[in-house]
Amino acid sequence: MILINDVKTKLSDLVQEVSIAQRDSFLNVEPISDATEDSLVFANNEKFLKQALDSAAQVIVTNIKLKELCSESNKSFIFANIPDLLVTKILQTYFYSQKIAQQKASVSKSANIHESANVHESCFIGENVVIGKNVQIAENCFVGANTVIENDVQIARDTEIHSQCFIGQRTEIGEACIIRAASSIGSLSMFHFTSDEDGLGKVVLKNFVELGSQSCIDRPTRSETFIGESCKLDNLVKISAGAYLDNFCLITAGVQIGHNARCGKYFTVGGNSFIEPNTVIADQVLCGGMTFVDRDITEKGQYGGMPVQPMKDYLRSMVSLAQIPKLRKILKTNA
Repeated sequence: MILINDVKTKLSDLVQEVSIAQRDSFLNVEPISDATEDSLVFANNEKFLKQALDSAAQVIVTNIKLKELCSESNKSFIFANIPDLLVTKILQTYFYSQKIAQQKASVSKSANIHESANVHESCFIGENVVIGKNVQIAENCFVGANTVIENDVQIARDTEIHSQCFIGQRTEIGEACIIRAASSIGSLSMFHFTSDEDGLGKVVLKNFVELGSQSCIDRPTRSETFIGESCKLDNLVKISAGAYLDNFCLITAGVQIGHNARCGKYFTVGGNSFIEPNTVIADQVLCGGMTFVDRDITEKGQYGGMPVQPMKDYLRSMVSLAQIPKLRKILKTNA
């Protein structure tokens, strides 16, 4: 059984309030139509909330804005500003069960594993994998063929690293991450100018991060490149050394984020955009595709354009540009 108060503690950044009545726990997460007394269900609007109140479920996740509609019910409630995201996190935190491509736990005979490395017996290690000294790989991990894992790397449980990946030294990868084929994490940028002998620089990926194919996250020499919990990075993404992505960011294909840039929670950016080095982006910012972020964004909202501007201004500019040929004809006629 999963205690409601445990959810409140572990997911405190998403849970706004809880109201506990007859049940203080739940056993599973089900659609409203299939709910039992042991179920938690999700209702993000008044229509579904009414159905949830009429169902057998005794625990309901819903929007904090609907709190007044729940006041007369004898069910227990978990209120959130973004209830669908909270349910996703509950599923990830309590019910996630990584399936390692139906592979049985085994270590390929062609794998080269340093004697000081600690690889859990439940892991699958593919052909020609190289694992350096002092590497720690927890249970139920999958490492695909021809992957290189350098010294002092730590990989938490239920993580998948697909074929032909590179994991640089001192990288820390959290639970249930997915690193897709031919990606590089923790390599030094070709433009670094200081020695890495002091061993301070590293890349940190928190739990539930997904990285698309042929993406790259660079390692700084004396600081940290940080990717927050539940961030999703598409194919061909470049994260430069020292960048910081807070939790729940969504980075689509072809995006480049400059060194030491800081992106707040729930940052979403469209394809082929560029974030200038050292820029700071507030929480809950959405940038459209091909946006050039050349300055700090201090307020949440939607942005776009080159250079970046509020989305409303950007769309107005695009409409105006489309009228230039017509205006030229008018000017020639009146000349």
